Amino acid sequence: MGEFANVYYENGFSYFVVDGHCRYWAFDGFDKGGPYGRWNDVWSGELNEQEAATLSAEVRWGGLEALTGHSTNRDVDHGGVWQITDGRTGMLSCETECPDEENQSVIAAGQKWLEWMLDHGEPTDHSFRGIIALMPEEETGTHFSTIELPEELEPFVVDEPSYFGFAACPGETIEFPPEVYDLIKGLRQEYRDGEHGFFRDLIPMVNDDGRIIQMHIRPGIEPEDERGLFNFGFGSPDEEIINSGNPCPSGNQ
Repeated sequence: MGEFANVYYENGFSYFVVDGHCRYWAFDGFDKGGPYGRWNDVWSGELNEQEAATLSAEVRWGGLEALTGHSTNRDVDHGGVWQITDGRTGMLSCETECPDEENQSVIAAGQKWLEWMLDHGEPTDHSFRGIIALMPEEETGTHFSTIELPEELEPFVVDEPSYFGFAACPGETIEFPPEVYDLIKGLRQEYRDGEHGFFRDLIPMVNDDGRIIQMHIRPGIEPEDERGLFNFGFGSPDEEIINSGNPCPSGNQ
């Protein structure tokens, strides 16, 4: 239920971002084959001068504008989309893999650096973003192993049927305030440890009225804007392809 919740894909299933001061943030949504990738921490660190120079060369920093475009591998159904951008004028995007060897080498370099950052960074403790939504009443008979909704989280529950399953479109999550950070972090860890059953991407709870509530959460990081997005000033290179099967309007991407 909610397996493909957009909360977890607001900035990519897996991603890294580097700011103008060589600090990076990296996230692994796959968990190297494990079931809980979407509840992973974001890892952060700082590139030294040599590392920054190598990264810049391998991902064509300053030269992405010449490679900008979107490529699709029509031989693969439901292929993932890899994107890399300099945040200014260039964005290279390929579905599954780029047919052009030069473009594919840039994407492959980005994938390699993502692994490097995950291996060399430290977990961040910045914030949590997400959505806490009531299930539609017709779904309340579904069997869930639930916990009681903590009183501290009650102010954040929304009754929005369209969030059910997909749990909000990109840019519609909220950043939870610091006073509930430790509570949410503890709940996430309990579910990761299997204390309340197996739920790999939502925390089911029940309120005083017996209504089931689903909470989708992810780590928030400093480079995100107030909507929780990396705003590089780009539209999608091929929204029709990237958004196929996505119920969210393209204006929310």
